[in-house]
Amino acid sequence: MAQFIPPLNETTLKNMDTAGERRVARFLQTHLDDNCLVWYNTPAGKQRLYADFIILMPDKGLLCLEVKDWNIFKLKLAELNRDTWKVLIEGSLKQIVFKAPLEQARSYVHNIVNLLKKDERLQQDEGRHIGNLRFPYAYGAVFTGFSYPDICQRIQADSLNAVLPRHLALYQDDLKEKNRASVLKRLHGMFEHPFPCSLSQKEINLIRWYLFPEIRINTPQQLSLLDGTDDTPPATQLEPAAKPITVTADMIKIMDVQQEQLARSMGGGHRVIHGVAGSGKTLILGVRAAYLAEQTDKPILILCYNAALCAKLRAVMAEKGVADQVQVHTFHSWCSALVKQHGINLLPEERKLPYYKGTELAAIRAVRDDLITADHRYGAVLIDEGHDFDADWLQTAVRMTDEQQNLLLLYDDAQAIYQNGNRLGFSLKSVGIQARGRTSILRLNYRNTKEIIGFAYLFSQNKIQPRDGGEDGIPLLEPEAAGDNGLSPFVRACDSWQGELAFLGERLDKWRAEAYPLSNIAILCHTSAQCNDVCALLKSKNIPCQALQNPSARRRYQPDQEAVTVCTMHSSKGLEFQRVMLMGAGYLKDKTTRDQTESTRLLYVAMTRAQAYLMITVSGDNALAAKLLDTFRQWRAMQTAAIPPN
Repeated sequence: MAQFIPPLNETTLKNMDTAGERRVARFLQTHLDDNCLVWYNTPAGKQRLYADFIILMPDKGLLCLEVKDWNIFKLKLAELNRDTWKVLIEGSLKQIVFKAPLEQARSYVHNIVNLLKKDERLQQDEGRHIGNLRFPYAYGAVFTGFSYPDICQRIQADSLNAVLPRHLALYQDDLKEKNRASVLKRLHGMFEHPFPCSLSQKEINLIRWYLFPEIRINTPQQLSLLDGTDDTPPATQLEPAAKPITVTADMIKIMDVQQEQLARSMGGGHRVIHGVAGSGKTLILGVRAAYLAEQTDKPILILCYNAALCAKLRAVMAEKGVADQVQVHTFHSWCSALVKQHGINLLPEERKLPYYKGTELAAIRAVRDDLITADHRYGAVLIDEGHDFDADWLQTAVRMTDEQQNLLLLYDDAQAIYQNGNRLGFSLKSVGIQARGRTSILRLNYRNTKEIIGFAYLFSQNKIQPRDGGEDGIPLLEPEAAGDNGLSPFVRACDSWQGELAFLGERLDKWRAEAYPLSNIAILCHTSAQCNDVCALLKSKNIPCQALQNPSARRRYQPDQEAVTVCTMHSSKGLEFQRVMLMGAGYLKDKTTRDQTESTRLLYVAMTRAQAYLMITVSGDNALAAKLLDTFRQWRAMQTAAIPPN
């Protein structure tokens, strides 16, 4: 059974344009091999063309199908040629000109081919067809409203085959075929120039990378490859140490099929995704928001907890061209906006509280008491960092969806680091989220190298234990590494905080000598005071930085600015950087078991911000410092050759 994108479920079928497309989808799902990928009505390539079905058969090639649900008994085919069809509708003298169905499919597949064959890795590298695609491609038309004999009664077979060759078309009677071998023979027969083909998983990923730019994952190598564009990965790049390397398909990272299915799922209602750190949750949110923006004229709301992540998400929405329709807020900034927009008066007791808290309570009250009318609700609400939301917050967000009830909640309990962690001490059902049967789990970590996620998980063991939360509860997931191998994390013991700063200075000098991009570097500390010390050091070296110690700075955060990011571990949540220096870990709270658990969670979050390079400095003699050093000793013992970063 082929894998469909979006997944072929009841909702997807319901949302298909015609009954004919639904019939073809079921037909393909029944007869295609398990390793086939089928995209339905998904914009492909730079021109974003919507083919009805794009089918990738690893052992056969690429096939594009155009489906027509026409009723031939209500149409008079006045004139047919290769490019256009002219028809008369029954009871009308008006002539309508259509682009020929086969020409539609041909133009779709040739646009795809012209895009793919630019990459040498997808070209034949020898023989008389050198430079052509290394796999066959084909196109065809499917007519679900009439049989082949039906159309032959209206057009002579020879004339029909001249504009619509029999082997390139399926008809109503063909779709009734039950024999799988016969069906595959017909589909394979659409390939007019077949040759042996066996696409590897890396080649399949590269094809998907080109066709669907929105599913690309910004891994460390890929960020260097893109060279300011997103259409052709260059053939080579320079590492910071100026060593030339050849770019391979291993360096192209994209969503896996499960992630893409989730992102493109057209189902309305409530959806919940539990995912480990670095599993692509925020990437899915971005694709989902852009998709929903095409489906509704209403505003769409994205909520998160962290102001720096909020700024990053705003930048993502701007890149996707939907910033005018998609509003991105932290929960507190959203509450403030609601109070101002709807003229909500704060109660006396709310005025006595800090502004952020007073407006929070006022907005929750206004939504609960229907002071905000239904016409101001959102076409969809998407929540990142759901593990940091209170019950009242989630209830309020749910109530602000329109009648379609489009809501997406993203969650990772291991990253719950605010207000004593493990924050959701309630079921999703109790806050109005109908998660039963609508919950997906992402266990694969793509952000970090295997060494970084392995070290972070080793450190967090005994304090963060996997558990099953049930379909309506909150599970705690063990990450599975899907990233590349890389440099081992390194823990440096220092005699004092000043010693940590001195070591950082050495690293900065080395990185500057390598001309390493500053926007790829983050320095994460425990306290704002420590961040201030780091900023002073950077200033003394004339190195620009973005200091995110205060809320206004976090709101103004620009991820692409050529400057080192300096922030607390708390503020780093939701962000990612190629190189991370983690400092001040030995000054975290450690007096009680709860302190140690929460500090472990915080360090786990901070470690998993690093995509390729993690350096940790430790001074002080508290339990966390000892645990980090002990974990590093264990880690080195587990590695056959643990080499510290240069």
